Amino acid sequence: MVPVGARDPLVAAETLILERHWPGEDVATVEGCLAAATAIVETACARPARAGTFDLFVETGGWSRWWVPIAPVRQVVSVAIGAGDGTYSDLSLSGLRLHLGMTEPQVIMPSLADLAHGCELRVRVEAGHDDGAWPVQIVQAIKLIAAEFYEDGIAGEAIDFSDLTFAAGNLIRQVRYQRPHVFGCG
Repeated sequence: MVPVGARDPLVAAETLILERHWPGEDVATVEGCLAAATAIVETACARPARAGTFDLFVETGGWSRWWVPIAPVRQVVSVAIGAGDGTYSDLSLSGLRLHLGMTEPQVIMPSLADLAHGCELRVRVEAGHDDGAWPVQIVQAIKLIAAEFYEDGIAGEAIDFSDLTFAAGNLIRQVRYQRPHVFGCG
């Protein structure tokens, strides 16, 4: 899940500073902690914290149905095939259908089955929750992880999902989207 363009943070640094009674001059540090925490939660949950445009990459393989690895998905903006040199050519969206976009998103596009195996596809989607409609567990997990980072002074360091506290991990597990690991020809 690669965001296309900038998105506003889900949790404002000033809000977390007030809630935690931290010094007000640490806004930049808290913003960094929140950005890192948001990236971890979005990746772990497979749910964008805010609505936006995202690029997803998948290899072709004789299939015409692809279960999208994030949810919710509002629409497919484009599908492009990679030339192998970092450039992409848009494919026609004729016949493309987004099925169960809000719960178990699937891209159904019969013409994909005819593509050569092993080509890289870039699928650009509009995904994420409306403002105010995101699961509360996402917000809580972001705040909890950002607070851990700030208080432990570890913002910017690599962290593994297994290193998170039980509470943060439990919140993430409650809202994690796990797609079927299958492709279909129908």
